[in-house]
Amino acid sequence: AKQRQDEWFDRADTNKDGVLSRSEYQAAMEKRFEDMQQRRDTRRTELFTILDVNKDGRLSRDEVKDHPRLYRNFDALDVNKDGFLQMEEIIMIEPRGDGNRRGGRGR
Repeated sequence: AKQRQDEWFDRADTNKDGVLSRSEYQAAMEKRFEDMQQRRDTRRTELFTILDVNKDGRLSRDEVKDHPRLYRNFDALDVNKDGFLQMEEIIMIEPRGDGNRRGGRGR
């Protein structure tokens, strides 16, 4: 844990003066948040690919029946109400929400 903290500090201390300025800290935290979002989006893309059994680029209710969260929230997640979940609709799922969306979009 200490080694990871030291590595993070070293990356965040862009001018290498041994002190984190407010702007260095903010930039490091923004980068960390962006990296977390990218990892989450990658995992969701991989999940979508696995669940899209017929490879038509969308998920039917039947394709998500074994994924309880998606199945339970299918109607709320189906923003365009076409009866399928597209990749964009899966990517927009809030990490701990059930059907809530980023940026005020949603149900």
